[in-house]
Amino acid sequence: MSEENTVCPVTLSLETIFELMSERRRRYTLYVLTQLDEEGIYLDTLATQLAQLEATDDETYEDSAKTYLQEQCLPTLVDVNLVDYDPRTEAIHYWQNPSLEEWVEHAAFKEDKTEW
Repeated sequence: MSEENTVCPVTLSLETIFELMSERRRRYTLYVLTQLDEEGIYLDTLATQLAQLEATDDETYEDSAKTYLQEQCLPTLVDVNLVDYDPRTEAIHYWQNPSLEEWVEHAAFKEDKTEW
């Protein structure tokens, strides 16, 4: 997973972008995915980073984050062609989407989630 990110083959409508970002945990997941330096990430790593974004009082919820990603978030992102997910290897490939990334960056700034 060391190749550069490639651009999403599908253009997302503004309605789809806002729908994806309307749910907090999915929005936090997008914060992580859009900041990747490499083309992919493994499920455990993404779950850890999501748990860190959600952490309160030094408590993290990695198991909960992993279950959420597997059962809810990743299927949604696969459906809109933002990611490819291989459940066997737990590898996630994020497809760059400049329109989405513009809104995600703005939301991360507004929520003060630009560093974790």
